[in-house]
Amino acid sequence: GEYFMWAAHDDLWEPTYISEMVKVLDNNKSVVLAFCIKDDHFIERGCYYPAGIFLKGTIFKKALTFLTKSLHPIYVYGLIRTPVIKKIGWPISFKKLNRGTYASDALIPFRLIFKGDFYVVDKVLFHHRYMRKYTDIYMKSQKKLDIMRFFILNVLKLFLNIHEYFAKIRKIIFESDLKSHQKYFLVCVTLVLEFKLFIETLYHYFISFLKFVYNKNYRKECCESAVRYNPEFREKRGKKKKYQ
Repeated sequence: GEYFMWAAHDDLWEPTYISEMVKVLDNNKSVVLAFCIKDDHFIERGCYYPAGIFLKGTIFKKALTFLTKSLHPIYVYGLIRTPVIKKIGWPISFKKLNRGTYASDALIPFRLIFKGDFYVVDKVLFHHRYMRKYTDIYMKSQKKLDIMRFFILNVLKLFLNIHEYFAKIRKIIFESDLKSHQKYFLVCVTLVLEFKLFIETLYHYFISFLKFVYNKNYRKECCESAVRYNPEFREKRGKKKKYQ
C-alpha cells in the first residue's frame, strides 16, 4: 500500500483517524509521518504535542531536538509513507518488537527525521494505553536474597539495553548526510545522555530495592499488583495456596 501504520492491540483510534492522516500526507509532500495530538490514559496524566509541522528547522536541529527534549516515541504509531519506511528499513524484526525490544519505538521516528517532516493534526484521534509492566510488580518472591538478585540482573540487563539503543542511534547519525562536525557533536550528546540514563536507572532501582526490602506496605502493594496484573504469577500463587 501507499501508507504504513503500526497498530498496537491495546490502543484506540477515532473512526476518522486514518482518513485525517491520509489527507495530511496527500496535501504535504514533504511530510513522511502524520500523527495527531493525543490523550494518555496513564494515571491522570495528559500528554499533548503542538499541531502543524513538528520539529522545524534543519535536519541537524531536528535530530538535536529529538535527543535533548526526550520526545515521546509515540510517533511510531502514526501513518508513514510506505516507500520511506521501506527505504530506511525496519531496524528490528517484528518478532523482536513484539517481545518488547528496548526503545525500539524511538528508533523509527529518529530515522524518519532524516527523510522528511512530521505533521501533527490538531485533533485528539488517538488514545494511547499503557501496559503496566514496571519491574516491581513482577516480583515472585519476598526473600531479600531473591529480591537483590532480581534487581541486580534487571539493572545489568537494562544497562545493556540502554547501551544498545544509543549505539543504534549513533549508527543512524554516522550513516546520515550531516556534516562531520555535526555528526560528532550529536554523538557526544548521545554519550552524555547515555551516562545520564545509566545514573538515573541505577538510582531508580536502588530506591525501589530499599523500599521493597524495608517497607512492608510497599512490598505488600507490589505483590498485590503482581497478582492483579501478572496472570502467570496469579496462577502460581493460586496453586501454592491450594497445596498448603
